[in-house]
Amino acid sequence: MANKYASYTVRLNWKTDLDLIAMFKHPDFNFAKFMRMAIVAFVRGDDDFYIIPPERKCDVGYLDNVEVHFRLNYETESDVIAFLTTVKKGQGCTFFKLVFRSYLKSFYFAPFLSDQYAAPTHGFYKKTSKGNVLPNRLQAIIDKKDNNLKDDLEKIVSEVIVTNTIMKNLDDKKKLAKIILNDIS
Repeated sequence: MANKYASYTVRLNWKTDLDLIAMFKHPDFNFAKFMRMAIVAFVRGDDDFYIIPPERKCDVGYLDNVEVHFRLNYETESDVIAFLTTVKKGQGCTFFKLVFRSYLKSFYFAPFLSDQYAAPTHGFYKKTSKGNVLPNRLQAIIDKKDNNLKDDLEKIVSEVIVTNTIMKNLDDKKKLAKIILNDIS
């Protein structure tokens, strides 16, 4: 056999794979290695394998489209290579990403919840002398949601206080009723 390895490429798109791109660009996370390990684990039915997403936040720069490259050895991973030939043509990237995500111990939500991971190359941020700044209308939406969350939290806390007060009153009434019943009998 002329070539000892089968090479694979997985394309990550910033619109649909922001979580995977952030992991790919994280300096403490070897994405290609974990992609390869996940594919091998899937084909071989390894249920004990899982991937822990990076916990430490870091500046990963722009989250633009990327390509992940990994190789499988014909001698030691021929079963995996044979299985991958059964994946429909044109569906390989989707298959690889689905398998990878299925082995994550927990979902990697950081890129969706932090401005640090936004894709500024595609107009999410405005460049200013102060750096990247959210557009005013987007910041207004975030502020409104924050205010709504605060209002909702205040309502929940006040409802809990009222409920606890009512329950305490009911307990007091039950105790009083027992005392009266004991006095009557």
